[in-house]
Amino acid sequence: MQERLDGRLDRWRKGVKRVCLKKVLEDAEAIVDSTLLANARFKRDTSDIPIVPERPDRPDFVPPEDSVAVEPIFGKEDTLNGELKIEN
Repeated sequence: MQERLDGRLDRWRKGVKRVCLKKVLEDAEAIVDSTLLANARFKRDTSDIPIVPERPDRPDFVPPEDSVAVEPIFGKEDTLNGELKIEN
C-alpha cells in the first residue's frame, strides 16, 4: 500500500515539476525574445532613410469672383393672388 502511494506521489511531483519547468522556460523565452527585439530596434541603422518633409501650409482661400448677377429663374410669384408673374 505504501509503495503505491509513494509511486503516485512521485508521478505527481514529476508532473508538477514538468509543468513548472515548462512555465519557467516559456517566461524566459518571452523575456529573451523581447530583449533581442528591443536591442535590434535600438541598433537599427536609420541614417540612410530620408527625413519625411513637413506638410506645406494651406494656401489662403480666395473665393472666385462671381460675374453673373443673381436673378429669379421663373419670375416672381405674387403672394397675394398666388399667380406667377413673368417679368421681361
